[in-house]
Amino acid sequence: MIGSNSQQITVERLPAQRRRNLLILRAGDSPRPSFFFSLPDPRSFDIFVSYYAGPANNDILATQAEGVFTGGLSKFHSVHEMARVYPDIADYEHIMIADDDLEFRFSLDDFFAFCGAQGFDLAQASLTRDSHVSFALTWNHPGHSFRRTNFVEVMAPCFSRRYFGKMLHSFTYSISSWGLDVYWGHHLGDEYVAAIVDAFEMRHTHPFDPNGEFYNYLRAIGVDHNRELQAILAHLGIARYVPQALTSAPASGTAA
Repeated sequence: MIGSNSQQITVERLPAQRRRNLLILRAGDSPRPSFFFSLPDPRSFDIFVSYYAGPANNDILATQAEGVFTGGLSKFHSVHEMARVYPDIADYEHIMIADDDLEFRFSLDDFFAFCGAQGFDLAQASLTRDSHVSFALTWNHPGHSFRRTNFVEVMAPCFSRRYFGKMLHSFTYSISSWGLDVYWGHHLGDEYVAAIVDAFEMRHTHPFDPNGEFYNYLRAIGVDHNRELQAILAHLGIARYVPQALTSAPASGTAA
């Protein structure tokens, strides 16, 4: 039956042919923003859905997504398991891994193309000013096209093929996902480029709720998000990590 959390992942459907890019969505049975009511055609990206509940009766992705999976303990754990049962996932040019409470206010085709043109290895769209945010760095900055950063959060990271391959092993390090963004940022070095892209905005529709369904689930399976964060910091040999912008690029038509 579609929709469950478990250590193992089950393949319900795989693509017959691959497009260039991939959007992976961890989804339940709650209503989601309007992007997911219809899909662009044509498009440069496949959609894989990993269901932890549901799907709802009106969920078009249950029938129209190219890949459908059930299982996995959480979003990134499920992606790690997807790659184990479907290794071709690592061949996509870009892989975005998103929560299902995001409202994309842009064309994903355009976003993937922009990330490719700029050579980003790890990127995210900026967040609208009415979004629920955890890091002020991720808010949209008018007048900028993008900001090169040392950090992209776990909400909807977009990986290049090469950085996805480099970081895939880390996806099981934190079931809560806390600390994964620190791990990815720490390993950028001089070779890889991360950015928050102000030319594209998304809206996060739900606030962080430590007593909500997800965190109650984590407690039920014995996962403490703070301990997972501290374990990653200890593994990296650092006491804290400060997300910051390194450089910025002005928006087209604005002064530098």
